Amino acid sequence: PEQRMPKSYLRRWLALAAAMILLAGMGTGVLFWARSAEEFRAKRSGAGHQVQWTGIQAFAVGPNQKPRPVSRDIHKEDGLVFAYQNGGSSVYSHLMVFAIDHRQSVHWFYPAYDVEGTNPRSVPIVESSHPVQLPDLIEHPFPTGPLCLVGLFTNEPLTVQQVEDHVRRAGMSTNACRAVRPIVKPSRQILQSLEVQ
Repeated sequence: PEQRMPKSYLRRWLALAAAMILLAGMGTGVLFWARSAEEFRAKRSGAGHQVQWTGIQAFAVGPNQKPRPVSRDIHKEDGLVFAYQNGGSSVYSHLMVFAIDHRQSVHWFYPAYDVEGTNPRSVPIVESSHPVQLPDLIEHPFPTGPLCLVGLFTNEPLTVQQVEDHVRRAGMSTNACRAVRPIVKPSRQILQSLEVQ
């Protein structure tokens, strides 16, 4: 496990406050990591068929900087803040957020995995079609290079060990940042390929 690097209370408060303002400005017109353009149009148009309104957004916070939405690149010194949406035709009860680097190391955001020998479980989440911010500003010592960021929504809690074993067996990596066979059903995997500079 990797320690969550301590932040000053002032920087943490400023980052979280700025992220909340940014999220409030988004309203409901932003679909985080949409499954398809058709699904997005259906939600926006109020079409009658079922849609998936579930996703996650990362915000990077550099030293003395305001949070910015993560799209492709992050810097090694960036901390990350996350928000999720959990609504539509399928609503989930638990969430995990982690990243896999090019060395196949797994870096945990949620749940926190700080103590060797522990096996923390997925964090409970609420139903919401609006962004819900997760509470921590988190830093990891990522190596320079590609990074696969993963959000895993499930309806039962999973452990860190279960998920690490599963993604390694399934061959998920920075070279294959793609959805793999679900560890449980129903579930939803949200993935984003990033580059650490």
